[in-house]
Amino acid sequence: MKATFIKPWPTFGVPTGTLSIADTVTHDYLGFKGGTRRKSFIITNLSSTNTLYVNLGTSGTSLKKMIGIPPSQVIQLETDSDLQVYNNSGGTITYIVCEFFFVRDVPDTEQ
Repeated sequence: MKATFIKPWPTFGVPTGTLSIADTVTHDYLGFKGGTRRKSFIITNLSSTNTLYVNLGTSGTSLKKMIGIPPSQVIQLETDSDLQVYNNSGGTITYIVCEFFFVRDVPDTEQ
């Protein structure tokens, strides 16, 4: 029997570097960038004491609370949904995001 190898779609990373988010501030991350779809969203909470939150949706849309990222933790989400990072800790939180996008858009029928 001949083995079948399915090559994954090529991707490129878009790192943010270290960011700061003040209390009650939001940062939006769109699932499509330059006509390509996001594959994954990786976020690192650099705070040693405060939880950082990720909502499903962006400002101006109907938001749904999704996950809390505990202090000093990393979360990876495999999604092309629009996301919003939110801080309600009472202080400023530093964090890092790296998003991976497909080199070209993947048609829904080929996923």
